[in-house]
Amino acid sequence: MREALLPFEVEDVRDAVHIVTHCLKPDRTPVSVWVEMFEGGYLASDGGVAFRAFKIRNPDGARNVIEPIAVEFGLKFAPHPVHSFQLESTPPDLDHIRSSIVGISNAVAHAMRALLSLSPNSI
Repeated sequence: MREALLPFEVEDVRDAVHIVTHCLKPDRTPVSVWVEMFEGGYLASDGGVAFRAFKIRNPDGARNVIEPIAVEFGLKFAPHPVHSFQLESTPPDLDHIRSSIVGISNAVAHAMRALLSLSPNSI
């Protein structure tokens, strides 16, 4: 899997791979994406980062803002037992992982910009 994730910065973390992307949040820190094996394919997610940012700074707006962004980028805004909700994609094979990573990282950056516009001092 590691070869398919180049040119991203990749780190093995437990049962997943942590990818530091080239996409930046408004605070100029890079967006991270996690990829793990899932039901015969892969699960790529933001690890709940976008949802947690909203829950801390604008709890009532989380779902209303993030869900349409997920749809726009072809992702799911799905429940997760650890993260409550996360942006995710289930690429069926290695050929589709990069597009999932790029979609998730752009969706997170977009959600963070949306949060910033709702709460200018929030990020």
